[in-house]
Amino acid sequence: MGSLPHREGEPFAIFLNIRAIKKSGTLDFTRLQERHEASISVGVRFPARFQYACCVSGRRRNPLHDGATRFLLKWPSLQAVRKSNPATLKSFYYLNGSRSQTLLEQRLALLDKAVPVTDQCAVIDSFVLRVQLIARQLQLLQQTLAHFDKQIAQAYAEHEDYPIFASLPGAGPTLGPRLLGTMGSQRERYPQSGNVQCYTGVAPVTKRSGGSCYIHRRYLCPKFHKQSFHEYAKESILWCRWAAAYYLQQRTKGSSHHTAVRALAFKWQRIIWRCWQDRTPYNEQIYEASLRRRNSPIVKLFDKVDLGKSPFKHPLTKN
Repeated sequence: MGSLPHREGEPFAIFLNIRAIKKSGTLDFTRLQERHEASISVGVRFPARFQYACCVSGRRRNPLHDGATRFLLKWPSLQAVRKSNPATLKSFYYLNGSRSQTLLEQRLALLDKAVPVTDQCAVIDSFVLRVQLIARQLQLLQQTLAHFDKQIAQAYAEHEDYPIFASLPGAGPTLGPRLLGTMGSQRERYPQSGNVQCYTGVAPVTKRSGGSCYIHRRYLCPKFHKQSFHEYAKESILWCRWAAAYYLQQRTKGSSHHTAVRALAFKWQRIIWRCWQDRTPYNEQIYEASLRRRNSPIVKLFDKVDLGKSPFKHPLTKN
């Protein structure tokens, strides 16, 4: 993750450490998921069995969903599932928040078509123990992440700079704490916006030699902080009109998606830094008025922005 941008003893450094631990926990979950998928493939061909188990919520497949681990602890193999009648299965999904009759019928149909990889009891029984072990590990990890989330939310809400980062469009309860964790409370740490931009790796690197000039993104930087601003810039495109217009401008010029997002993150860092230094919440109307006074070209693109959608993939057209 890189070194923390805060001096020892600053209370919010503890908060950032908690967030870093949560990030590490998520990586552990990815490894658990991979082990999980490898184990259950013995019971039935992928992806039918895993999809059947992990779509408990009725939303996108989420292996960390509580219902998925409960399903595998109750029925750790295809043979175990087939011993239960459809009414029992439907009752299980209903109690775990999946009440769509269409989805239930689809899952039952997947179960009927599923083909065991093997019928050897010795192989199945050994992998049943492994599946149940990993399912319990996922449950413990889920509880730990929920505890981290609770501590993060409390620390974020109690911080003196909460109004600043809560005012950022699209930051929300996830990206807001990450941005605040990067900035910290010590204003003297970043006397200029460029200090933040260089430290987090959002500012590009320029190399000159003779008559040549080469510009590339910064590689040596704390990746977690860089990713926080990158993800926020991407999210702001759906919530902020000028951000969407700027992104559209960059893509129209030929920039790739991530290059345009980094350029947007560069602008956001200057804005966030100024609000942070002045201890003033962000005000979109003030910033848009400033753009109009300077005759910024992105103002002309406001009419092509439909908030909530990608301005490059779904530009608005006048009737």
